[in-house]
Formats: sequence, structure tokens, C-alpha cells
Amino acid sequence: MRNLLVVVLCLLFAFTSKAEYNGWLLKLVIEQTDGNKFVVFSHVPSYEIDKDSIKNYKYSFSKRFMLNKNGFYLNAVKYVFQNPHSGGKAKIETYKLLNSTKVNILQIKQIEIVDIINFGYSREILNDLSLNDSIWIKTKPLNSESCQSYFCSYDIFCHENNDQIERLIHSLKIKCKQIEKEESEKEIRNDKEVLLIIKKLTKYKVVVVNTCTD
Repeated sequence: MRNLLVVVLCLLFAFTSKAEYNGWLLKLVIEQTDGNKFVVFSHVPSYEIDKDSIKNYKYSFSKRFMLNKNGFYLNAVKYVFQNPHSGGKAKIETYKLLNSTKVNILQIKQIEIVDIINFGYSREILNDLSLNDSIWIKTKPLNSESCQSYFCSYDIFCHENNDQIERLIHSLKIKCKQIEKEESEKEIRNDKEVLLIIKKLTKYKVVVVNTCTD
């Protein structure tokens, strides 16, 4: 009986964790009271909306305050990569939301959800991308690397190569190895140092995708 209870608690914890990090990227057409229509994107946790109801006009309209809380963006840049932890066989797609915009929710007449994309909260593109970057990130990366810090794992996809990129990746991997050996306080500090290296790395045509847990 005790073993059964342990299994149930583990399954419950796994389900709760998964629900916490699951989310949806919504593509919306908003019509305002003055007749103006425009397309925006919003990223929402899956527990905040009912996917089966979200395309219903009355339901989506009732969620306008929640959508406003999560923010609206004019663009969503997609990045598709091969999961390096699956031997390069599994493809993953993630998104970077660009150009935050304000919407007067009191002037919204209608909201239409035209697309719903699975987009979890645990994965993030760390680059400061622009629409111009949407061209080169569609090319096949020349090589990829992975690095694990205290809180996060980092998948690095190089779309160009030079000596500076190689030096930064080398420094990053050394820092990650140090984290494995040190105590938690140092590991937390070193996580920040890892992000400083990544910030320099993403100035080049290098995409860094991180996956983090609390």
C-alpha cells in the first residue's frame, strides 16, 4: 500500500510539473470598436485557458484581460532544431516573441484565435533576435554544442564559425564543468557567469536555447 502511495504521489508531481511548464502560443486577430483589425501573438500557460473552448468567440473574448496580462507581440520568429540529446533524430521548434505592443482591451470588439501552438515555458531562446535574423536562423547550423549549469541546460547552435566563437564556447564548457564540482552558492554565482558568456556568444550568428527547472 505504501509503495502504491509513493507511485501515485510521483505521478501527481510529474503531472503538476508538466502542467506548470506547458503553454500555448496564440495567434490572434483582434478587431476593435473602430473597425481596426490587426494580428498579434500571446504566450499563455495551458492551465489558464481551455484549448477546446478558446476558438469560441465568447470564451476568447472573456479571456481578453488574461491575454493582456501575458502581453501582446507583433511577431513570432520560429526556430527549428534537432534535439542533440536524441542523437539528432528528434526535431524541436520554439519561438521568440518580438516587438511587444499595447492593446486597449476596453476597445476590443472581437478576438479570433487563428492558431494555437504548443509552446512550453521551460524552454527559451536567449538571443535578442530581430526580424532580420529570421533569414539566417532557418539555415542548417554548422555545428552544435551542449552545456549544463546548476539550473539550466544550454543547447548552442552555430550558424557561423570564427575563433572568438570557439573561445567563448570553450570558456562556457569549462564554466559548466566547474559548476558540477562546486557547492550550491558558488553554482548559483557561476550560473550568472555562464549567462555573461552566452550574452557575448549571441552577438554572433549563434542560437542558444536553454531549458531550465526551478
